[in-house]
Amino acid sequence: MPVATDQATVLEHLNVVEKEIENIHSAFKAQNVFISSLGNARLILKQPLLIQVMQDEGGYIAHYHDVEAVGFGDNVSEALNNLKENIVELYFDLKEDADNLGPLPQKWLIILKELIAEK
Repeated sequence: MPVATDQATVLEHLNVVEKEIENIHSAFKAQNVFISSLGNARLILKQPLLIQVMQDEGGYIAHYHDVEAVGFGDNVSEALNNLKENIVELYFDLKEDADNLGPLPQKWLIILKELIAEK
C-alpha cells in the first residue's frame, strides 16, 4: 500500500482497511442454533443441543463442542444434518466399544448418554 501524503488519502486508506477487517470478521462470525432432534428413529434427545454454525469459503461448518463433533454442508441445513448423522454414528461407535475407550472418548460417551435416550 503506498504511503499516504494528505489527510484525504489517509482517510481513504483507513476506509479500505476498515472494510477488509469487517469482511474478515464476518467470515469467521459464528451463529448459535439449537437442535432438538438427531433425525434418527432409534434416538431421542433429552434436551436441545447448542450448536455453533460458521460459514467458511467452502460452505458451512456445524460444531457441537462438548463431544468435538462437526458437520459440513453447502448450507446451514446440510451442515446440521451432517452433524446429526455424525453424532449418531459417534454415539453408537462409542457405545459399542465402551470397554476399550481412552479418557476423552469415555467422557464423550458419558456426555452423550446424558443427552440421548434410546427408543
